[in-house]
Amino acid sequence: MKYKTIGKRTNKLANRFLLSLVYPVEIEYIFGGRPIRRSMNISVAVAVWNPNGNNGRGKIRASVPDSARFNKLPLTKVNKVDTELNEYNQKFPGQINEDIIAAFLNDKPLTPCNTHSSSLP
Repeated sequence: MKYKTIGKRTNKLANRFLLSLVYPVEIEYIFGGRPIRRSMNISVAVAVWNPNGNNGRGKIRASVPDSARFNKLPLTKVNKVDTELNEYNQKFPGQINEDIIAAFLNDKPLTPCNTHSSSLP
């Protein structure tokens, strides 16, 4: 199950997931056609996951105890990463790459001079 921020939601729950199993909730950014994912350390059963919640991003159904708190975690993380990426792009236009996005998802922001893709071998 994904908590997508960019791109189309392509989950086909009936085909990809077994309803009785528990799966992790992940944040997924799509950059250059490649997914960059990070787990939110939350796992839910498919039966309690609403793929249409949060404007198609997905959320845990309200019938689950603490669903409001659990649903707030990925939303807060996505808003934080989106804000940081926007600020980064304003400081360093055109310098966002997969390493930068992954660093923000890991709460370890990078500058253009210390990324793998822009450093010399």
